[in-house]
Amino acid sequence: MSAVGAVETRRTPRAKVLVIGLDSGSWRLMAPLMEDGALPHISRLAENGARGVLRSVMPPVTAVAWPSFLTGKNPGKHGLFSFMKRRPGTYEMMPSSALDLRAETLADILTRHGLRVALVNVPMTYPPRPVNGVVVTGLDTPSMESGFTFPAELRDELLERFGYEIEYSDPVREGREQAFIEQVVRVEKKRARASQALLEQGGWDLFAVVFRGTDVLPHYFWRAQDRSHPGYDPAFAQEYGQVLSEHYRFMDGVVGSLVQAAGEGCTVVIMSDHGAAPLRRKVYLDNWLLREGLMALKRSSGARVRRFMLERGITISNVLQLLRRIGLWGPIRRLVGRETRLKVTGKLFGSTSIDWASTQAYPVGIVGAVNVNLAGREELGTVSPGADYERVRERVRDGLLELRDPGTGEPVVSDVLRREEVYSGPCLAEAPDLIIAWRDEAYKATFMLGESNTVFSPVLDGSYSGFHTREGILVVSGPDTQRGLTIDRAEIVDVAPTILALLGLPVPEDMDGRVLTEVFARPVDVRHEVVD
Repeated sequence: MSAVGAVETRRTPRAKVLVIGLDSGSWRLMAPLMEDGALPHISRLAENGARGVLRSVMPPVTAVAWPSFLTGKNPGKHGLFSFMKRRPGTYEMMPSSALDLRAETLADILTRHGLRVALVNVPMTYPPRPVNGVVVTGLDTPSMESGFTFPAELRDELLERFGYEIEYSDPVREGREQAFIEQVVRVEKKRARASQALLEQGGWDLFAVVFRGTDVLPHYFWRAQDRSHPGYDPAFAQEYGQVLSEHYRFMDGVVGSLVQAAGEGCTVVIMSDHGAAPLRRKVYLDNWLLREGLMALKRSSGARVRRFMLERGITISNVLQLLRRIGLWGPIRRLVGRETRLKVTGKLFGSTSIDWASTQAYPVGIVGAVNVNLAGREELGTVSPGADYERVRERVRDGLLELRDPGTGEPVVSDVLRREEVYSGPCLAEAPDLIIAWRDEAYKATFMLGESNTVFSPVLDGSYSGFHTREGILVVSGPDTQRGLTIDRAEIVDVAPTILALLGLPVPEDMDGRVLTEVFARPVDVRHEVVD
């Protein structure tokens, strides 16, 4: 590709590394397929190298985990805690982006050392930073009209040569599931062909590409292959029960093609940002906080509309399902910008419907976090710093630990962590005050969406039936790696320093991850450097 050759190259060092990211890749889905011989390329890499569980960050979501991979640092150092961030001085939420990433990435480090890098579809890389190589941004890209590549001219080349697509523009909806599946495969095929062409161009030292079908399909089709799921339906399973296994087989072929294009002497890393697991219940944190007297709603027009909907059991999920069913959600997403959609939903279900003067704590994000309405930090804070702040955090924590699943009577929450127990670094003050660890990771938090007075709702149909777990996948296979090793206690922040060691580069001292020296077939001299 001509755009690739336009960037200054350097002689490849003693090693080169290919990272293939399978977003939400899960051993619980992959291991049985590997045992049956259905994933020959991935199985061969695992047999000839090292494999194990890759533990994700908290929360285990794409927008937080991939930046931790890129930087080797926890979110308290890189600054991304969610897909959304709060607009300074307000309660208004706005999308996060690479502009919020305040740490050096692998691409920055390789560029600084004169090595060549390619990042394709790695989430949270928009807008693309200039590097010695190429960047094709991922799902956080605002639209296909955006400048989603570096160098800029690569964009036109990808569109003209491959019809490149970044994300899946038409969401899944009832009666159109097969069309969604075909769309996912079409987009991933284009990504694979473009990546193969970039790989064959050569001259790179690190090539990283992320595929997202392994994330979006389990979200929607987990219940089709899980008889124990509350949303399991025999007719739905008959039609879609093989969707996940078929997609992993498809991705195994992609892995084989990319490894072949990478050529001899390449170390291959297959990894995920987090794993996948069944999602059994939604937890409406807003309703729980309202019930506990920790949050209150005001009498605004938005709040009145919300109460009208809640009293009639109408949720945003219901509305979205209807829009998807009649085919309007896709056009709305294309025609109405994300910022505008956020403002509209915020009016009805967000910060503008909360009575902040009577609120001590409020929910943040859909995975599970709570903020204290802290005076001096929040625009209309009511809780004083110090003892009052700690009292509210303790009350929320104790209450959540007492929550029980209405179906089983079992605890819903395994732990509620204070932010300083999870994160460290200069961005700590931007983290949520409390982070929820769900029991068995079978629950998902949501807010301003639930039926009146309802804290729980089962996941049945028409919505996510699979969600995230901290246990992802890791395979490291190459000429200098141990054969048949099981990697123990690997963290996602360990991947960046290990890649640097494979490339013979020093590891910045402020990285939180460790070099996984056990995967090396020979002793490795780990060098460190201090970076200003």
